[in-house]
Amino acid sequence: EDPSETLGLLKKLLIGDRDAIIMGIRIATYGKTLDVKLWQCPVCEDLSDLAIDLIEDVTTDKMDDPDDATFEVALRKGSKAVVRLPTGEDQLALGDSKKNTSAGRNTVLLQRCVSIITDSDGRIHAMASKPTLALSMSKVDWETILSAITKRQPGPRYTDIKLTHAACG
Repeated sequence: EDPSETLGLLKKLLIGDRDAIIMGIRIATYGKTLDVKLWQCPVCEDLSDLAIDLIEDVTTDKMDDPDDATFEVALRKGSKAVVRLPTGEDQLALGDSKKNTSAGRNTVLLQRCVSIITDSDGRIHAMASKPTLALSMSKVDWETILSAITKRQPGPRYTDIKLTHAACG
């Protein structure tokens, strides 16, 4: 196959699917155990070495229907947004963005992944024709959309790893 076709396909994959592929390559190459040196416990602040089993300790969310990649999010005051899950292309755009702050990257993400906002009066606003809509949204609506994207994204859930620290339980 032509490598440029592979790159194009990787850009179209959902971020969670890309993460799952990367984890699979990591397991196939180095094994299922990830050794973490000098991890600091958030409870007792003790430093310890950890061994994370990437198959047993990391849960992976799956999407039942590919059509679920686009969904509606209810916002404050009766507004709603049509949102799609971010892809590798969106991830690359965030990395290329000159807006390197978290808020700047989130603005770019919303501009790319929110297609329509319907206000409480039923007026429809297309994000593509007015990307400044992302800047005029309330912080609560921003967080609602970003949270919905995070919850719906398939793939490994590294932030959900639960381990028992031997020193403090």
